[in-house]
Amino acid sequence: MFESIKIIRQALDMMPDASVAGQPIKLIGQPAKPEPVMMERELPRGNGIIYMIPDKQKPYRIALRSPAYINLSLLPMLCKGGKFADLFSILGSIDVVMAEIDK
Repeated sequence: MFESIKIIRQALDMMPDASVAGQPIKLIGQPAKPEPVMMERELPRGNGIIYMIPDKQKPYRIALRSPAYINLSLLPMLCKGGKFADLFSILGSIDVVMAEIDK
């Protein structure tokens, strides 16, 4: 805890004395290229896809495809030849989160 207080005091010493209210925000980093970007990331339930179209330094459009949505597309194949009563146990086995699927 003493080390944390020491770090905070060092940060306060480095802060400028002038008021920072009303100053423009400076974005750190280089501006994004105006071309679409697609990234695939491994998430707890599988691979997720992030698609982004930038507009200078802020995103113009972002689309997310969650693993739960991808896994739900397997449901017709998994239920083929089964009974209606099996539907809920099959749906539970692929661990679907409905909040991720609702777009």
